[in-house]
Amino acid sequence: MRTVYEAGRQLRKLRFLMLLMPALGIACVAYGIDIMKTYGLRPADGGVLKPLHVRLAFGGGMGLVGLGATAGMALYSRRYVARLELDDTTGEVHLLTPGLFGVRRLVLRRDDFGRGRYYHGRFEAGYRRVNAPWWTMPVRGYRIPFLLDAQGVVRDHRAVGSLLRLRGADVELLRAQSSTAMTSAASHKRKPARRRG
Repeated sequence: MRTVYEAGRQLRKLRFLMLLMPALGIACVAYGIDIMKTYGLRPADGGVLKPLHVRLAFGGGMGLVGLGATAGMALYSRRYVARLELDDTTGEVHLLTPGLFGVRRLVLRRDDFGRGRYYHGRFEAGYRRVNAPWWTMPVRGYRIPFLLDAQGVVRDHRAVGSLLRLRGADVELLRAQSSTAMTSAASHKRKPARRRG
């Protein structure tokens, strides 16, 4: 069994969000219940309890936001590829996705994979910039494709390119993204020398 891809430090960020989203969901549901009970009683809201349909709309909406974010993160974590391993003796592909405290392992055949697509994942809004590129990994039997983080570490470009069924420029893009991720991971591991003085 050999590892051909690892999400690396990106997986730590995802696990943090996997812990944060349920807490956010609980907080939104609790606030939604509070809104349904008391919306309108505060002096800033007018001091008179709002009609039930208004309280249900605002409170229910708040609760749905929290539950939706939690459900979205649960689905995302089930499609995020933490590691890809190849068993050269059987030809099986072991696809690992993160759980809250471990990983889920799917054992697939190479021909279960469809052609992957690259998404640049760039977004700019004022001073905020997001750079989160990814590859989709369609797998037979799963309606929603798996996500291969382009900032992860590809240990075997040929094997991953073959699984994604990449051609030409896409193979070079995979290689370029991976070398950038490996350089970034190596620089984070190095610690600056301490100055004595």
